[in-house]
Amino acid sequence: MCGIAGIVYFDQKMGKKFDHFEEVLAALRHRGPDHQNYSQIPGGALFHTRLSILDVSAASDQPFVKNRNHLCFNGELFNYKELKLTLGN
Repeated sequence: MCGIAGIVYFDQKMGKKFDHFEEVLAALRHRGPDHQNYSQIPGGALFHTRLSILDVSAASDQPFVKNRNHLCFNGELFNYKELKLTLGN
């Protein structure tokens, strides 16, 4: 089971003061020992620790970042093979 966490900065200045990113990841590490990372986003931060089960490649390391979009997902897509065919990838 993976671990996810998030921080919301209600005061934009807080983002400059918060420097405990590694401590948050360390607290989640027991939930996902295979990969740990965080992503700073406007107004906050996302944290993810990964337990690799189906896809053990680095392609599934999170948070996912594309353009200005950041995503942490903790779940399972049971129909991922059908979705892959539908999406053409």
